[in-house]
Amino acid sequence: MGERARDLWTPDRICLGIAHDNPKVTDPSKCRHDASIVIPDGFKADGEVNVTDIAGGKYAASLFVDEASTIGAAWDRLFAEWLPQSGYQPDHRPCFELYQGEFHDPKTNTYRCELCLPVRPL
Repeated sequence: MGERARDLWTPDRICLGIAHDNPKVTDPSKCRHDASIVIPDGFKADGEVNVTDIAGGKYAASLFVDEASTIGAAWDRLFAEWLPQSGYQPDHRPCFELYQGEFHDPKTNTYRCELCLPVRPL
């Protein structure tokens, strides 16, 4: 069954790209990444679908609107420029990209998402 059969691919959908490894530390071929969609309360998981929760807490969020090839540089700026002067440090939760609704513009080949960096005070 695809996402359309489950009625999850709606105009107001929220998708997450969850990074479990840093490609600057872990060999890129070994980096783990989950592509996810937020499900409604009461959704029944089965053998074809894994369900997990994303831990709450404080996140730094940075708007990204550009071609997919530039998203790595945007993450680098968040870590190298914002984080050092923020008074925060990353915590143990995974970083993720939050995509809402129609997040890809095929005319400009740009994507729109929020880069979400889990943080805690220094």
